[in-house]
Amino acid sequence: MDDTIQLLSIVEGIYAALYADIDSLRFSYGSEQPPHAMILYLRTLELANSALMLVKAGHIPATRIVTRPLISAVADLINLATDREYHTRMACTTSNESARLIKRVIDDARPDSSLTRLIERYGLVQQQQRYAKELSAYKSAGVSPLSDFERFRRAGMLDSYFTDYWLLSLETHNDLKLLQGHHVDARTAVPRVVYDKPVVQQEAENCIWAIGTSLFRAALAIKRVVAGVSVDRIADLFAELWKWEKRLQGGSDSML
Repeated sequence: MDDTIQLLSIVEGIYAALYADIDSLRFSYGSEQPPHAMILYLRTLELANSALMLVKAGHIPATRIVTRPLISAVADLINLATDREYHTRMACTTSNESARLIKRVIDDARPDSSLTRLIERYGLVQQQQRYAKELSAYKSAGVSPLSDFERFRRAGMLDSYFTDYWLLSLETHNDLKLLQGHHVDARTAVPRVVYDKPVVQQEAENCIWAIGTSLFRAALAIKRVVAGVSVDRIADLFAELWKWEKRLQGGSDSML
């Protein structure tokens, strides 16, 4: 496990350094892009820290579930950093998904059911009307909702979408084959169902690597929008990460 411990130490150091630099970042409120990007950057750091704590506790399945929104947040951060109006697409997507959910609640509600009481309690008919107006305004402005695929494609992260994000989505949605790998111990003559199994080194390293590369992408994205981010410092922070990969797998020392 020496390689795993080394990788974890590197990524923890990266997180600690980026967290320590938060107060030095400066941006203008002249447009909505910088504060929105900063909020998403803080979100990535928050999720990365949570994922690292779970790794250290040996909770790899839970680490995967936290890593999924981390990767997703990085995709949105990259898009925000490169498109001043991307936040409008994000808002449109939220309105569209909320409208779909409320429509299903209203359509499936039966008299005197819990769904009917839910509709009345939260004023869902009124909310449905509000979302309809919002979506009509977005459509008139040429703004459309985003799919997960489009978000990752725009961010140049289809490599993550077709690998880490897809597998982490299976974890989040309780894919039975994946769960069997977690809870069936086949090392005995008769396979046993167990609460958990010893941490598999490769699985742990995959999670830590995803956290590290997410922090790398987030740091490069935020420096496009806010002041106080040193390109040289970013390069120094991540040099050890690429060296670790090169030593195990071969390849270049740097992705900068």
